[in-house]
Amino acid sequence: MSDEKQTPTSSAETTSPEVRHVRLADLAAGGGEPLPTNIAPLMEITLRVSVVLGETRMTLGDLLKLGAGSVVELDRAAGDPIDILVNERLYARGELVAVGESFGVRIIEIVNAVKPGVS
Repeated sequence: MSDEKQTPTSSAETTSPEVRHVRLADLAAGGGEPLPTNIAPLMEITLRVSVVLGETRMTLGDLLKLGAGSVVELDRAAGDPIDILVNERLYARGELVAVGESFGVRIIEIVNAVKPGVS
């Protein structure tokens, strides 16, 4: 006799669910198959999108000297692509355009996606 307890295994434990690889580029393209029903609700999530023209560093003293009419030089040349960040991660690059009385960004490059869990 053995003191070990054995638990019966059901057929659900022995078979794996179907797993498919879904690339975000395919979803963004808007073509092909309809979205799987388990992903469709995620398409309503709001994300923060920021456009970065450039950056600079300055001392607190220089910052306090800024006023109306001051010019802050950025680390990019005029005409360089600008960064498009989604939730503070680089997503794409684009160029500044005028849309009526507002500014816009024309996307010129989608940056390769980073694998989940990798910075």
